[in-house]
Amino acid sequence: MRMLTCPCFTSFIPYEIPEIRAASIYELAKLSKSDRLRNVMQKIEELQNNPTKNSIHTGDSPVEADPEYILIVEANNLAVGIDDEICQFSSM
Repeated sequence: MRMLTCPCFTSFIPYEIPEIRAASIYELAKLSKSDRLRNVMQKIEELQNNPTKNSIHTGDSPVEADPEYILIVEANNLAVGIDDEICQFSSM
């Protein structure tokens, strides 16, 4: 294993990466063709086409129960995963 500082972070954090050998970029970039990405993108498109009438949270229920909030969190987690994959490619 070799040490790498990932330029994707604002402050450089050293971490170890294993030697990676792949026949195709899609063997490494698993999120680009994943069902998870497709589902999140489909939900985003549905919300864009049919925006909710109450886009401002009223306080009747916790914001964490709002489907839009859940989608934002899910999309953010997916973005972190994509960023991790980009860091793997930049090290090659």
